[in-house]
Amino acid sequence: MTLKQFEADKPNVGAILSITLIGSLVIYLFILFADVLFYVTTSDKAAAMGSGQLERAEAYYAKQEEAFSSYRFLDKAKGKVALPIRRAMQLVLEEVR
Repeated sequence: MTLKQFEADKPNVGAILSITLIGSLVIYLFILFADVLFYVTTSDKAAAMGSGQLERAEAYYAKQEEAFSSYRFLDKAKGKVALPIRRAMQLVLEEVR
């Protein structure tokens, strides 16, 4: 019984490079496809909504933005207030430190 002689470890650089390039291309094409699909479906939804629904959605989001970015009383008798979300996060960080 004889021992087989093995070659020194020589990675196949050409195959590794080819697989890397093909894999990168496939990932890029998948991301491009997903982006185009997202654009097409969202533009179709916006067109299907009509102007009335789109205006209501914009008003709703503007109202939400105002609620998250302004000071106001929630319960004046109990002293509960609403803070802008950024300020609330700053206060929490200061409390943790």
